[in-house]
Amino acid sequence: MANYYYYVEVYSCRDKHETQAVGTKDYRRETRDSWKLQHTATGVADDAEGLTSLLSAFDDALPGAPQHIKSIMASGTGSLRAAIEDCANDTDWDTVSAGAWSERVGKDVFAYRLGLDTTFITVAKANAVSKDLA
Repeated sequence: MANYYYYVEVYSCRDKHETQAVGTKDYRRETRDSWKLQHTATGVADDAEGLTSLLSAFDDALPGAPQHIKSIMASGTGSLRAAIEDCANDTDWDTVSAGAWSERVGKDVFAYRLGLDTTFITVAKANAVSKDLA
């Protein structure tokens, strides 16, 4: 049995001086609305079971997300949930191209970072990787 610590952050990636509605993967605006989820999957058999636990926590946490983020996190193909499901495992979590996702809302563009660790949530957060924009 193992523990998996997950960190997910949805953030605005549109430069404040950008005149177009485009984003830059590694640019994070702290002044804009963002949404963070920290989750610990305790005593799970493997990363697949940990991912199931993360997705359940993700679904439970959505009602508390800012309204514009809830709308961009709908389920189905192209959703953030699908992107996380695609890459939140031991081998792909730190691959920037795995789980590519971004969403335009008005003139803003949102992207996400994902961190995973088997020891501490602080390490998962520190090692979070900004995923490619879709």
